Amino acid sequence: MKVLIFGDGWLGNCFKRYFDGVISSVDITDRALTKEIVEDISPDFVINAAGKAGFRSSFESGEDENALFRSNVFGPVNLSVICKELDVPLVHISTGMLFNHETRIVDELTPVDPQNSYAYSKYIAERCILPFDPLIVRVHLPVDSVHHKRNLISRLINFNDIIDIETSVTVVDSLCSAIKQLVKKNCTGVYNVVNSPPIKYMELLSWYKELVNPSYTFNMVPAKSLIDAGIIPPTSPFFLMSTKKLNDAGITLVDSATAIKDCLRRYQSVM
Repeated sequence: MKVLIFGDGWLGNCFKRYFDGVISSVDITDRALTKEIVEDISPDFVINAAGKAGFRSSFESGEDENALFRSNVFGPVNLSVICKELDVPLVHISTGMLFNHETRIVDELTPVDPQNSYAYSKYIAERCILPFDPLIVRVHLPVDSVHHKRNLISRLINFNDIIDIETSVTVVDSLCSAIKQLVKKNCTGVYNVVNSPPIKYMELLSWYKELVNPSYTFNMVPAKSLIDAGIIPPTSPFFLMSTKKLNDAGITLVDSATAIKDCLRRYQSVM
């Protein structure tokens, strides 16, 4: 199976490692060059992990926002058109951070309410490319065995005070397995891809302490106290994402505890 990956960032390189794929750092807003790459590689499917990543607490304006929408909307539209023309399946990586917290449990049909420019750009991209029949996978707080600033493990261990709240997470190996199975089944449309059940940060860090660093310590802080103090917004990204649609497609991922502990055991080996 030949896989072409656009986006030479953290997730793109995770996909390259798992699929032994070909990675391209070409700017997918350049339609002619992007089409040339797809034609030259002739992949079995394409993964779009390109774009500007990050969490913004409010809507922004100016050059940065223009660049965000060019990368996260115009680029995916280009790639969707190309893949449709060449009859190559496209997997587009989206985000679970499309909602506010009026509703904690979300599925693929839950009305979105983006709370920042990044989330809005990802939502607009989904709406624009859906007519071209891509597979859109929504991931949330990804976890991997390799240290990286965007890896939830690496992010959390930098803090002494940890929020006591339950959330869905996506283990990257499980994400790759789900993508492989969904593509094989010719699935298109939007799918939540997270491991079940949801976890608390306390659990993840307790496993980190047990399996990686016995000297690590942390303090648990109720989320409500931080929200009331204005330290974190009430729209912070803690969602419980339903995987019923994924399960109905015949795909069940490794449970979150098993998958995360496996990551932590391998994480120890690369520290």
